Amino acid sequence: MVPLRFFRSSTFTGANLDSFAISFLIAGIAFFGTLYLQNVLAFSPVRAGMALLPMVAVMMVCSPISGVLINRVGASKLISTGMVIAGLGVLLFMRATADGSYWDLLPSYLVMGLGMSLIFAPMTTAVLNSVESEKSGVASAVNGAIREIGNAFGIAFLGTLMNRAYQDNFDANSQVQALRADANNGPIQPLIDLIGSGMSFGGRVIERAEEFQGFPPEIASTLRAVSSDAFMVGMDRAIIVSAATIMATAVISFFLIKDQ
Repeated sequence: MVPLRFFRSSTFTGANLDSFAISFLIAGIAFFGTLYLQNVLAFSPVRAGMALLPMVAVMMVCSPISGVLINRVGASKLISTGMVIAGLGVLLFMRATADGSYWDLLPSYLVMGLGMSLIFAPMTTAVLNSVESEKSGVASAVNGAIREIGNAFGIAFLGTLMNRAYQDNFDANSQVQALRADANNGPIQPLIDLIGSGMSFGGRVIERAEEFQGFPPEIASTLRAVSSDAFMVGMDRAIIVSAATIMATAVISFFLIKDQ
């Protein structure tokens, strides 16, 4: 179903590599970004979704401009520039802290929106120009499939990376170890283990979830702070990997994509 000869074209290969990398990045942002907003900053699901609107607004405004610049600047330069900018935007996510606010994230969303607005139009153009016109539909379908693979891989890989860092940091915390060693805390040990089992239970989840109702307030406060800090360790690790991946891909694709 997939003509493998398409990949003999360095432009086709480079553009699809970009598709994979940007989908990998977007999946990571959607995963750790929304979890951070809901679990650590206590945003509702709707409010967390609305928080992405500045990034979308920048893309809506700037994407038509990138379409105009393709013939003047060249697809390879536009794509690589956009990916570097998007990578820098991701790094700005490291401004976020366990006791931060949405305003710490806003610069990241704006910069990422600018970077992504420079990527999609030239990337699609590069894919379609790299094959004969009668095969453009197949080439577009392959590109779409690779984007989906990038999304799935981004969630699986970055999610695993973040979760492992969260678990290790939570378990190594001296306050958690003291709580586990206290014989008086026997009845709540399973709940402490549940919080430490994954980042989905980190942050303010302890204040909302039904299974934590009746938790001693002082212990709940301690675990919320510890799990929030562990969440940030995991998120920072995913941010670094995401940024490094997209910037490395920007360099590789710059040499692979040939401007028509």
